[in-house]
Amino acid sequence: MKLKDLIMEAFTLTGRVMLYHFSKEDLGNVALLDPALSSQRPSSWSRNDYKLSKVPRVFYYTDLTRVEHMVKSNNLYAAEYDGTKILNVSQVLKEYQTNPDSLAIKNPNAFKIMQSSVNQYGVMDYDAMLRTAGQFFSGVFYDTGNLPIVNLFVSLRAKKQNV
Repeated sequence: MKLKDLIMEAFTLTGRVMLYHFSKEDLGNVALLDPALSSQRPSSWSRNDYKLSKVPRVFYYTDLTRVEHMVKSNNLYAAEYDGTKILNVSQVLKEYQTNPDSLAIKNPNAFKIMQSSVNQYGVMDYDAMLRTAGQFFSGVFYDTGNLPIVNLFVSLRAKKQNV
C-alpha cells in the first residue's frame, strides 16, 4: 500500500466492515437495501435522522453489542462492505477542528466536506455534510458515544441473519 493510501485511510474505516441493518419487514433471505426506497418510507427509528437531512441513505450498525434496544427484535440483515469507501466523520471532524491545513493536504475531499458543513462556531450542518460526503464517499461513519452507525448512500445486498 502506498503512503498516500495510508494517509487517506486514516480518515476512513479500514478493510472489510460488517454492516448490520434491522428491518420491521421480512425482506427475504437476501435483500437489496436501497437508500432511495429507505428515504421514501423511513422507519419510526430513523424519522428523527431524516429531519436533520433528507439525503437518501440506509442506516447500519457496526457492532451488534451496541444497538438500540427498540430494534433488536426485528429482522436482521448483514453484509460486508469496503471500509475505505466510508468516511469516518468523527475522526475527520476532530482533525478539521485541530488542524484544518493538515487535513486539506492529507485528504482534500474530507476537507471539502468539513469546510462545507461546519460553520464558524464549529456547529455541524448534517444536511450539508451528507450531501457533500455523497459526492466523494459511499457512506459516512459516526459514533454517538455508544452507537457506532454507518449511513450508506449506495445500495447494498444483505443476507438475513438468524438471531
